Amino acid sequence: MILIYSKIYELWKSETNSDELTKIENDFLKRIGEYIKKLQQNQKNVKNKLNLSLIEQKINNMSYMIREIYKIRFKKILNLIMNEKSVQKDLLDLEEFKILNIINNELTLFFKNVDLTLRGESLQKVADNSLNGDYFVVRFLKSVPEIYGVDLKRYGPFKFDDIAVLPKKNVEMLLERQAIVIVYTS
Repeated sequence: MILIYSKIYELWKSETNSDELTKIENDFLKRIGEYIKKLQQNQKNVKNKLNLSLIEQKINNMSYMIREIYKIRFKKILNLIMNEKSVQKDLLDLEEFKILNIINNELTLFFKNVDLTLRGESLQKVADNSLNGDYFVVRFLKSVPEIYGVDLKRYGPFKFDDIAVLPKKNVEMLLERQAIVIVYTS
């Protein structure tokens, strides 16, 4: 357990002392949640007030560092986006990756609308970025072998930049693997 706390502390120091993003494991937030849950379970079994206080302080410190890590990281990510520099996706965890895709897609639509307005044309409809439909148009970020859809159809194989229409459940799985982005259409 001390190892995870040390990793969080090192990541916090790295993010606060550097202008560059530090690589975060894909399931970082999930692992932190599991660790805090274990600490909270251990807390219930502790009788000694000093040890109980130490565990509470550890949870508070971790919560502070995690929030600060993500605040700093998103400032860095937004700064890269606003300066039209690419964000190294392999440095992001899954949640950051999802948010980055949403931001990029929304900014692209926004600037298309700005350009249309400047040309005196009508605005595009704002796309719905939630996974509410049954099928989604997606763009592949890497090669993916043939897959079977939840609809029992074969899809693929796919290579970088391929576009496809896939069932929602398959889209969710591929998003977790950072293999696709959803293409928003107007």
